[in-house]
Amino acid sequence: MAKRNYAKRETKEYNFLTEIFQWIAVWIFVVPYVITFFRVKIVGRENIPKGESFLVAPTHSSYLDPELVSFATQRPIAYMAKKELYDVPILCPIIVALGTFAVDRNKLEIATIRTAQAIMKTKRWILAMFPQGNRDLPGKITKINPGFAYLARAAKAKILPVSIKGANGFSKIPFSKKLVIKIGEPFAPSKDLADTMEQWCEAIVKLGDYEIEQSAKDKIQKIREKKDSHESVNTES
Repeated sequence: MAKRNYAKRETKEYNFLTEIFQWIAVWIFVVPYVITFFRVKIVGRENIPKGESFLVAPTHSSYLDPELVSFATQRPIAYMAKKELYDVPILCPIIVALGTFAVDRNKLEIATIRTAQAIMKTKRWILAMFPQGNRDLPGKITKINPGFAYLARAAKAKILPVSIKGANGFSKIPFSKKLVIKIGEPFAPSKDLADTMEQWCEAIVKLGDYEIEQSAKDKIQKIREKKDSHESVNTES
């Protein structure tokens, strides 16, 4: 039997059953822990677009971040998961049932883009991608990848910046940790990936007192120089 490409998922897969499974995972298993051990504050829910799909781009420093985004937005979310996770026998059927789809961190496949476009057509499900990729240092943006900017541009999706602070580390004492989730105003992606990356960083700094490290600024500059170099070659030719 041929191995399935989990980067390719159809609109019909994002249905009532998938939504219910995700709701159970978030609201039955995660939210009770969060509201018991954290003092949760959510700011900016009025900024969440209504009646349309979009791409939510949160900060990432905790294992709880995906569930916290679902908790804050109260929308079914299609997360992108690295393709290697789909090779784990027990994990694969669970994350598939939760509505995730695979992404190659080295290159964005056509199948991934088409899945994102299919999800946008549902008007109810939203996309989620962490611009930092893997978990980063709390309160800092030390790395940023252009994938979210490219995907938002390809899917013609607005980007919703979300700052999550205080979720890193597990608590054992009720109400002992302060957890603040701030939702910013959505913005349209630029044709220039570096501009979109820069705009997200600026929105996160404004929302959550984050610091943008030089390593992240260098990555944005590298993306900008690559574009300028490519344009220069095309002009000369």
